[in-house]
Amino acid sequence: MSQDFQQNIFEHLKKKANINPNEVMNVAKSVQNANFKDERTVRNLVRQLAMMANKPLSQQKKIGSLK
Repeated sequence: MSQDFQQNIFEHLKKKANINPNEVMNVAKSVQNANFKDERTVRNLVRQLAMMANKPLSQQKKIGSLK
């Protein structure tokens, strides 16, 4: 990915969604070796992204059917 393209994406996220580019990079690093077959891992990622985007999760998505 070119540096200009990456910078444009981060500027857009900051301007439109008020999301800090460092937070995006931290999430990306945290999921590089994540096990997406594990429901808890996926739910934690969804929760983290929702918090970053300042979007509420429905009660169903929060609780769901954790095994």
